[in-house]
Formats: sequence, structure tokens, C-alpha cells
Amino acid sequence: MISSRSIPVVIIGASLAGSAAALKLAQQGIPSLLVDKAHFPRRKACGEGLSGRGVAALLEAGVDVRTECRSWAPLEGYRIFIGERPFDIEDTSGMIGVQRAELDAALISRVRSCRGASVRFGKPVRSIERAGNRYVVRMGDERVEAESLVIADGAGSRSLAHLGFRAAPVRRRRVGSSSSWRVTRGRLSPFVQTFLGAGGEVYLTPTGTATMNLSLLGESGFVAQMSDPARLSQWLLERRALLGVECQIDAPPIGAGPLNTLRRAAVHEGALVAGDACESFDPIGGMGMTHAVLTGCLAADAVTAIFRGGDRQEALDEYRRGQAAAAQEMRGFTRMTSWMLGSPVGRVLMPLAVSSGVARRVADAAHGLTPHSGWGRLVRAVGC
Repeated sequence: MISSRSIPVVIIGASLAGSAAALKLAQQGIPSLLVDKAHFPRRKACGEGLSGRGVAALLEAGVDVRTECRSWAPLEGYRIFIGERPFDIEDTSGMIGVQRAELDAALISRVRSCRGASVRFGKPVRSIERAGNRYVVRMGDERVEAESLVIADGAGSRSLAHLGFRAAPVRRRRVGSSSSWRVTRGRLSPFVQTFLGAGGEVYLTPTGTATMNLSLLGESGFVAQMSDPARLSQWLLERRALLGVECQIDAPPIGAGPLNTLRRAAVHEGALVAGDACESFDPIGGMGMTHAVLTGCLAADAVTAIFRGGDRQEALDEYRRGQAAAAQEMRGFTRMTSWMLGSPVGRVLMPLAVSSGVARRVADAAHGLTPHSGWGRLVRAVGC
């Protein structure tokens, strides 16, 4: 027998964007159902950096990462190695490194404690139908009718496909993987440390006083070769003098891809699309996790406006504008940084960009600290 129920909002995808949306809606007293085919907590390939902008958005949603996650680390910026020479880009936004599984768990725990918010795990969505301004979502033997729908189920969103959306093909295929490591000797530097290799990059992000994330990003051959735990252990051992630490693996690499910067739809068939389902980013500087949190909160704001009697189309348009503004500077920063890491010309110019302070100003603009400055306009222009 199929059970049927009605609820104001269904949120598909229970990670950062979906959970942030559920928390913001709960603050406004709007009931929601948060569903995901996975069971939480679970590991996910991620750079595990969160900018100060993302930390602030979560605090506004009622979650202080610094008290609700056991393992996190304050970060002071980015350290990029060209050969053995480091170049530091200061970041003043208050960015942190935090284990993704722990952050997901903290948000889910808070959602479970909210009045009017309910959670369903291990429930793949079988179909979505639109009936006027309402949606019928079927999950196994459960049928749920909702006034509003938030789609936050990741870059390969099946929910968008259920609603007839077809994503543009990816032109440049870059894949990734991430693994967790424990420091056995020495002390981690408070930077996202980046090493350039033939075919990709290696990112090291502190996620606690003695833990770090190691992410790989690049061509499939590079990532496959480097994802072997023994190979990574040897790679780290060879760079212990540069890093000042020795490490052992805690959790083996898990993969994901493609991880290109890619825009999809902020609104489709009247549903609000958040996180990677809306737009995905290379894992540089906490852009992906920050974008997920921000768009989840913005989607909740739009749903709240509709629930309070506002014009639906105006609320959807406002969400489109808000998502574009949140993503534009991040997109520009990601593209500029990718060019400087991957281009011979960019690598030549990087020392000048760092020593002149240009790199720091670009980072500040991307994190929204100087959104109306000339640097912000420059980064937005690159991100268009």
C-alpha cells in the first residue's frame, strides 16, 4: 500500500545545501521533508575547506561549526608550491578546514532537532511530477505532495532529470579524489597547501590539530595513479621537509568527477536548485562547500517569501539573482586560480601577483569581503 501525505516543502538531497535550507525554513516555522537516497553520515570526496562567508551563513542558520564539529582548523590562506618554492596568499575571511562527514552530521543532527522538519534516508526518489504549482514526489511506497520543491542532490542530479532537465556536456573532464590523514610527527601549517604535478594538483587542507584532507584534482590518469595509498604515503614522505610533518592514512581515497566549474539551472519547472545541482566548482579555497551553504539558505529565503504570500515568480527571480551574485565572484576566483596553477604563463606571473598583494585582494573579493570594490568587479567579470 502506498502512503500519501502533504507537506509545504520537500528538499531532495540532505548534504550541505539541503540541510542549510531545512534549517532556515525551520527558523521560519515552515515544515519540510528532507530526503536522500544515502544514509548519513557518509564520506564524500571534497576539499573540506569552508570560507568565512560559508561559516557566517551557517551561523545565521543556527550552526556554529567551531563548537558543533570536533575536528576543524582555522586557515590563514593558500600556500602554492612551484617546485619547492612556496607562495603564500593571505585570506582574511576566517576560512576553516573541517571534515565533510562531520559537518554533514552536525547539520543533520540539528535538522532532526528542529520542530516541523523531518528526515528520510535511504529513500531514492522514483519520480517527480508537477501539477500546477505543486509537486508529487514518489519514494518507494511513499507519495508526498508539496507546495515547493528544493533540489540539492548533487552535480549528477537525477531529480532535475525527472523534471526533464538535460545538462550540457562537460567539455573538460577533470576528476578528483580525497583521503584523510593523521599527523604523526610535526605540526601542520594553517594553509591550504597546493602542489602542482604533471596532469593535476594535490591539495592539503588541515581539518584539525592533527588531521588533514588530501585531495587530488586533474586528468583521470593522474588521479588514478596518485590515488594509491602507498603512492600517496611515499609522496608525502618525500615532502616532509617542505611540509614539516609526517602522516599516516586514516581513510583511503574516494573519487568523484567530473569536477569542472559548470553552471546548470537555478530554477527549473518552478523548483529551486541549490548546491552542486545548480553549479559546481573545482575544490579551490572552500568554494564548493560555501556555495552549497549559501544557495541552500537563499532557496529557503525564496520559499519563505512564497509561503508568506509573496508572488511566486518574483521569489524565483530573486533566488536566481541571489545565486548568480553568490557564485559569480567564486567562479571568477576559481577560473583565475586554475589558470595560474595550470598555465605556464600563469605560473610565471604568480610570484608577482603574490608579492604585489593582487592575489590577496582577489581572494578577498571572491569571499565577498570587498564585494563592491574594483577587485570585486574584476573577479565578477572573469566569472561571467
